[in-house]
Amino acid sequence: MNKNGKINKAILLIFSGTLLLFCLTGCSSLKNLYGWVPFLNHGKNPNSFTKKEMKRFISGIRPYRGNPDSHYRLACHFQKRKKHERAVEEFLKVVLIDPDHVKAYNGIGVSCDLLGDYSRAVRFYEAALKLNPDLAYVHNNLGYSHLLQGEIDFAIDAFSKAVALNDKSRRYHNNLGLAYAKKGRFDQALAEFKRAGDEAKAHYNLAQIFYQKGLNQQAKTHFVKALAINPSLGKTKNSLKLPEAITRMPQPEDEQTNKESVEIEISNGNGVRRMAKRVDNYLRKKGFKNKTCLNNADHFNHAKTKIYYCSGYLHDAYHIAKEIPGYQDMEKVINLGQPNTKIRVLIGRDMIPFNKRFTAG
Repeated sequence: MNKNGKINKAILLIFSGTLLLFCLTGCSSLKNLYGWVPFLNHGKNPNSFTKKEMKRFISGIRPYRGNPDSHYRLACHFQKRKKHERAVEEFLKVVLIDPDHVKAYNGIGVSCDLLGDYSRAVRFYEAALKLNPDLAYVHNNLGYSHLLQGEIDFAIDAFSKAVALNDKSRRYHNNLGLAYAKKGRFDQALAEFKRAGDEAKAHYNLAQIFYQKGLNQQAKTHFVKALAINPSLGKTKNSLKLPEAITRMPQPEDEQTNKESVEIEISNGNGVRRMAKRVDNYLRKKGFKNKTCLNNADHFNHAKTKIYYCSGYLHDAYHIAKEIPGYQDMEKVINLGQPNTKIRVLIGRDMIPFNKRFTAG
């Protein structure tokens, strides 16, 4: 065996041992492992490692024995029960047995997304697409990871590929529409929402996006169009937020706008240490002088950040939503448990990528 052959074999053995060790230690080992594997480098340059090269690289890595289907089913079982680190372990066992198992790569990406590890989820989606670039659902998952990281151009590209492969999926059109809207390409966003199959809902979706961006007149215009097509939209539970926001906007005297009079509860729902305190400090640097109550949520696996507000505090909640990065759903509630608490910010895992921003203020 020549010198280069020995080196390559040594590299494969090291990688195999590292991967097996990872199977025992869970997702915390991803940081070192993903950065080392060539075909899992970040996908800003999709031609950096070809499918042929990847197959040649991974063909010698088969140290694990077992039934890939049984490990895959077990991984899906863990994933459905939100045990994502265990799911990743089992998906990796599948890859060790069958390096061409595209669904396992996608499964790892999904679990890493749900663990808030978006950048590494992207790498596994890209690995799946190296093996089979014609999977619409993987392109869609890749787009959503980019969207959560604020990489809008990459998200648009991925969602566009998903739509090109499956033009019948409402979800793919809606996701592409959302990405266009975040980019400020509102005409294209509306067109994609319409392609999802419901013109009234298309105008309604765009109205909500305009409202979240503080573009209230545009929000009102599209909401009126939505009601003209389907008056029942204004009577559904989920639609109550937007009509209230729009109809009360010209009458600020009906809302309490004195920030200092509002007590805010900030709940850590993602498990990152002192996240609630950092968000509190961040809001204070943005000018919010409210009395705050900091606590932990009922669990640390909340995927999305959500803002709850009591009657009369919509505008205050909206001001907070505008300052927090990303997109937050808002929900009106009767009360928040404590008589003086009028707004609750539940911090989800979608805020993890912005941790440094909260620290810096």
